[in-house]
Amino acid sequence: GGIIGYHYHFLKLLNPKVENKTNLSLLKTPFIDITKPNKATKELVDIGLKNLDKFAFICPLGGSGDRLNLFDPKTKKPLAVATLNFQGRTLLENLIRDIEALEYLYFKTFNKEIITPIIIMTSDAKDNHRQIVDIFEKTNYFNRGKKTFHFVKQLSVPLITEDGFWALKAPLTLALKPSGHGALWQLLEKQKGFDFL
Repeated sequence: GGIIGYHYHFLKLLNPKVENKTNLSLLKTPFIDITKPNKATKELVDIGLKNLDKFAFICPLGGSGDRLNLFDPKTKKPLAVATLNFQGRTLLENLIRDIEALEYLYFKTFNKEIITPIIIMTSDAKDNHRQIVDIFEKTNYFNRGKKTFHFVKQLSVPLITEDGFWALKAPLTLALKPSGHGALWQLLEKQKGFDFL
């Protein structure tokens, strides 16, 4: 429904008395507990490993670390959560190392090298995109090659107040925030992520 549908849906969430024709129910996501080894789990893990060469990873990295008290010590500006240091490495580097560990497991199992395509979702909010790209450039794209990564940026969407009005950051200027990873599939289509894959 475009921007009008967005606003109308938000008003329905604020006021449950507004007619709601959608039957929304939240269900627990089904999962398989792989912490308890059994034949079925082993078969599923084997299927996943055999097909790892067909995988791609989509990593939403648009978050700012200001809620974690993560600020640049010089500029005092918020840093991207992906820059958080954990065990001597950024969270982003740890994420890439986890993917490389899967690739190495595939190599050791099938004697075939794979390089998994990775899509990185960032945002322009709080300089997030630049910070993430800086990490990639400083690490030479983790020695994986720039062409193994594709970046998509979250769109910014208007905010609505608790009273149902558009939030403004200045007169006649809407307050905007990144749309979140719920818009990921649309972003992949519009920003050529599917073409990359």
